[in-house]
Parts: sequence; C-alpha cells; structure tokens
Amino acid sequence: MKITVTHPYLVFPVNNAKAMKKLLFTVSGELVFEADVRLDTHNPDFYAYFDVRRFMGQRMELTVEPEMAMSFREADTIDRVDLYREPFRPLCHFTEKNGWINDPNGLVKIGDTYHMFYQQNPASPQWGNMHWGHATSPDMIHWTQQPTALFPDEMGTMFSGSGIIDEEGRAGFGKGAALFFYTAAGGNSRRSAGAPFTQCLAYSTDGGKTLTKYEGNPVIPHIVGANRDPKVIWCEELGKFVCALYLDGNTYGLLTSDNFLDWTLIQKIDLPGDAECPDFYPLNVENEPGVRKWVLSGASAKYYIGDITDGKFVPCQDVRAMHTGSLGYAAQTYSLADDSRRINVSWERVNFPGNVPFCSQMGIPATHVLRRGEDGYYLHASPIKEAKKLRGTAYALDETEDGFAAVLFDTANELSLTVPAVGGEIRITMLGFTVVIDREKLEARLGNQVIPLGCVGGHIKVRMYTDTCSLELFTEAYYACFAVTADENLSQLTLSGECDADLYVWPLSHIHS
Repeated sequence: MKITVTHPYLVFPVNNAKAMKKLLFTVSGELVFEADVRLDTHNPDFYAYFDVRRFMGQRMELTVEPEMAMSFREADTIDRVDLYREPFRPLCHFTEKNGWINDPNGLVKIGDTYHMFYQQNPASPQWGNMHWGHATSPDMIHWTQQPTALFPDEMGTMFSGSGIIDEEGRAGFGKGAALFFYTAAGGNSRRSAGAPFTQCLAYSTDGGKTLTKYEGNPVIPHIVGANRDPKVIWCEELGKFVCALYLDGNTYGLLTSDNFLDWTLIQKIDLPGDAECPDFYPLNVENEPGVRKWVLSGASAKYYIGDITDGKFVPCQDVRAMHTGSLGYAAQTYSLADDSRRINVSWERVNFPGNVPFCSQMGIPATHVLRRGEDGYYLHASPIKEAKKLRGTAYALDETEDGFAAVLFDTANELSLTVPAVGGEIRITMLGFTVVIDREKLEARLGNQVIPLGCVGGHIKVRMYTDTCSLELFTEAYYACFAVTADENLSQLTLSGECDADLYVWPLSHIHS
C-alpha cells in the first residue's frame, strides 16, 4: 500500500491477544521505520498512533509480515475522545497518552521548562519498539505530552539515558545546547540486525523541542554485553564530565570526558543486588556541614555512598537500599543548573486492570537529601514542594473513640501522619486497603509487605499518596510504591489506635485538568 504522508499520525487497529506482525515503512525503497505490532482489522481493542511527521510530504509504502489485509487512518493528534478520563487512569501521576512507558530519561530543565523524556512504545500498552517519548512541565507536577523525540534507527532501538546542559559549548553545538545520551540497542530490530549496544548522543539547540542525533555516533563504542543507560554529570573533583554506565551482571563503569564526545573508561565497580540504569551525583550531608559525598545507584535503588579519591569513586560504607516494594524501578535525578535540590523520578510498574490503552506511570517527583545516622549515611526522599499544588481543601476529620475518620470523595489523596515513636499499632484503612504502623518494630505493613519507618526526634513521619491503582509511601529512609486498586465505593477513611497523632488528608487534583 502506498500513501503520501499528509498528517502527523498514522493510526492502526491493534488487539494485544492476536499474533505479532511486523509493520514496515519504506521510502524510495529504503526501510525507514518498523514496528512489531499485533494488528487486527476485525476486532481491535487498541489503536496505535505512529508519529510520521518526519516523513511529511514523502511517498511511503506500507507492508506487513505475514501478509494480511491492512487498514489505517490518518490523524493530526492522538484524538481519542476519552483521553485522560479512561477507567483507572491515574489522576496525580504522569502516564503516556496511548501506549507503554518505562524508564525516565533525559531529565533536564531548559529555561523555565522541565523536560522529561522516557521509554515509549506507541504500538501497544506492552514493552517493545523503544522510542523516547517527551513531556514538559512548569513545575514537574502538571505535564503536557509532546511529540515523540527519538525514533529507532539502523543502530538500534532507543534505550535509556540522561540529559545535561552544555553550558560552555564543549561538544561543539553552541553554549547552552541540551545534550542527551542514550543507548542504541542494536539487534532489537531488522534495521539494526547484528549491531551491538552502543552509547549515542543527540542534541537540541531549540530549547528541547527537537533532538538531532549526532552524526559521529556512537560516542562510546560497545564495551561488553548489553552495556547501556548512560548517566552523564560534571564532576568537580575530577575536573571532567563523568558517564556512569551499566556494563554487565552487577558491574557498572565510570568514564570521563572533556568534551562529551571522547570517553575513557577509568573504573569498574560492582553494585551487589543491582543492575541497569545507573545514577551518579553529589550531595552535601544535611546534618554534617561542609561534607559532600557521591551517590552511585542502580535501577533497583541499591546505592553506595562514597568519595572521589585518587581519581576514582571509593565507597565509604556497604551498599544500602533506597526503596522497598516491587513497583519502583529505574529512577533518575534531574540535571538542574539553577536549583540546589536533587530531584528524583521513578518509573512505577503499574499494570492497570481491564482493557485500557496505557501501562505504567511515573512516580511523584521526590527531593533526595543525604543524612548521617548512627550506622552511617543514608538517603531520605520526600515529595517535592511543588506537589502541594495538587492539594484541595483538607478533609474535615471527625474524632472517634480511638482515632479519626473522614469521608473521601476520590481515589487520589495525600495523607500526612506524625506520631510518637512509642506505643501500639496504628491502623489506617481507606479505599479498600489497610496500612499498619507498628511503632514497636518501626515498620509499616501493607498485607505481607513491610516498609521500614525510621525515627527522627522521637517521632515517626509518613507521607502517603493514593491513586487509582497505586499507593506510595515516603518514610525517613525509604520510598515504596505498591499495586493497590483503590475502591472509591469504600470511601470511609479511619485511623485507629490510641495515640497523639497529627493527621492531615487532602484530595488531589488531576494533573491533566
């Protein structure tokens, strides 16, 4: 089938229960795009929106393997009538309009705008066909999805990476250019058959609106295995830019460069119990003035605290864990030149019930601080201050015989609880689930899942965010996200257990309203 591309999107019918097909896009006899997609012209349950604006005005041939009757339509936008109002669509977490998302990528601020790129599959609410999606925000809370930023090519599909502003123009694209490092995952497509995983560079000189791939890619050739997920940052101690890169097994590498283009491997380091998606950044110790440490973390939020000594990163204590629960993964921190905060965003692997056209969400952005405790250094995460913009009028709390009660009117809520660290258990019941605060063991429990609490100044502090299908908890030394389907029919919130508690509960507004 041949067409002239006149609209930004081609829309194909999909049924995720049907056999996988390969959709091929050819221009002038050259394969320019492909996607593995479960096409179904008879009984579709999903519509895949493929961004073809880069081919506007060109004559294109569409074929599918195995051969089948094919139908599609053209569209100017992702024009689903129920967009952001579907059953189980999260209210206060970012989700892809249509399709799958995973790892946050390229987190940078350009001017007054925060950019979040991320792994995207436009062909299905399942993993595959990796692109870089793109969203922008004035506050990291309210997001607007932008057109797809990076597309698969002959070097591979677009795996994870990071972003940084080239303040001095060292890469040669001008001062203030935004640089984005990503993995070209060779061998994951027909166009990249036989190609290895390499690290590549794209840049933007228009404020992040468009990304141009560097013609000299790859900037880091293949090292070993499925090496991937480059995180690039400036290191004052070395006087160079550093790239933290996942290598293989539990091993990560650190590479250095003066110009973002030429990289030298200086170190390999094992991070027990972790793999993929490194983050690497410095933090001042909040309660130890004048002390600065470096953090090296992996996708499962295991992390080392250490120093740059004799040209290498040297851990000063054993590995720790930042979060519990099975949903949080692949977190990355923002590159913020004008903000001293270290802000983290985590991919939350939420599978939504029913036949919905999206999958997974991004966590509430959190500020990381480093503290010194009795047994060493540890990271503390708390929701960014901008998250308060979501709050409506606090619920009125009625005193009961042994606690408080309130009637909730939606699934998205924030709860703040402060209690003395001595006493019996406290039970918080809402939306069909119960969280137990065990002050004797200093832990919170959701069913058989346990979250360490920690204690500061003789008090336990917990922040909770509920949404349609998730529960996030922030405690002194841990962050956790759990799969919980909120039942708005069970709208009564109760807090029970004799205690002197400070409790506040707010409804949260829709981030896309």
